[in-house]
Amino acid sequence: MEHDLPLRVVERVGVVGAGQMGSGIAATLVRAGVPTALVDVNAAMLDAAVKTVWRVAAQDPGERPDRLVTATSPAPLANCDVVIEAITEDEAAKMATFRILAGILREGTILASNTSTIPISRMARATADPGRFAGMHFFHPAHRMELVEVIRGEETGDQTVATLVALAGRLGKTPIVVRDCPGFFATRVLFPYLSQALRLLQEGVAMEAIDEAAVGFGMPTGPIALLDFIGLDTALAIAKVMAEGYPDRAAPSPLLSELVGAGRLGRKSAAGFRIHGPARSVQAPDPVVASILDRHRLVRAPSGSGALVDRLFLPMLLEAVRVLEEGVVADPSAVDLGVILGFGFPAARGGILRWCDAEGAASILERLEKLEALGPAFHPTDTLRRMALRGGTFHGTRRADVPAREGPRPVS
Repeated sequence: MEHDLPLRVVERVGVVGAGQMGSGIAATLVRAGVPTALVDVNAAMLDAAVKTVWRVAAQDPGERPDRLVTATSPAPLANCDVVIEAITEDEAAKMATFRILAGILREGTILASNTSTIPISRMARATADPGRFAGMHFFHPAHRMELVEVIRGEETGDQTVATLVALAGRLGKTPIVVRDCPGFFATRVLFPYLSQALRLLQEGVAMEAIDEAAVGFGMPTGPIALLDFIGLDTALAIAKVMAEGYPDRAAPSPLLSELVGAGRLGRKSAAGFRIHGPARSVQAPDPVVASILDRHRLVRAPSGSGALVDRLFLPMLLEAVRVLEEGVVADPSAVDLGVILGFGFPAARGGILRWCDAEGAASILERLEKLEALGPAFHPTDTLRRMALRGGTFHGTRRADVPAREGPRPVS
């Protein structure tokens, strides 16, 4: 990359979609003093989003009414330097939106998708200029979570990446540049953890025990509670993309399919794996969920096949190692920073790879061998085997065990 490449001047940013993510992104922009245009075809949703924006931004809309423009048509986006798409996690819907925007955005406008999983290079086919298209993945809630993934597609230009990295920094976020792949970095590493939690449910482990094991390890919330927070429909859409990208070790859970089919979407519908409501501080067993679990029981894994912590976190570790091997993220420190800021991996453990270093690769390998019968999600990578044999670590003097791969090109 040419280091003297000028950044695109960003004076106004557009956000497409006024749902939870879109309103959170818009609030983050307004709070940072960036003039913002928020558009959504749903007027009621747009009205609710406006209230969220001004509440989160802690500003009086009467003082700077020019800071937020809203519309049910995409017309205001024509004056934006960057437009961030934040609609539902549906590839066909996103690509249809990009085709509409192609006839509206002025030449030179950068278009970014807030997708958490869908490959950028594939969606770029629906855009007017793939060189000015990238991923800009905020984390929920967008106004609080510090990490932003900037995803470089096959045709994404250096100026596009550099401009989005600078914009994230302007918003007070910590950006990491990620190479395009299904799930990118954070979702790809988090998904095995959620997937194993669902499998444990099918084996008859109580959701309270699963969540308590994760919280005891240091996570801010358990995986079942996190699924309800994310939204089960969103989780199902993510699972489908992950299954397509990694069919050997990722598959949509029948539990998600049934719950979504029953209209149980998590907190946003007041019911998911648990019932949610301000009047219910203690959760009672839910017969609807119990009946769904009964229809999808799996044989319980033997008690000697690993503690709950290993079942949940070893697949996460292995995916983090694969991400590093493939050059999706540039180095171990970026991996560890990403898991801490992206989904709350306990900072006291230093990140997923530092946790591996502390446990020792040989110990991790021994624990994985007891779980290999559960499938490819527990199969050690070559890197981990070499580290176990040679006593290597991810953070230390013996870094040669991790093969050198071309990671995301740096920006500056």
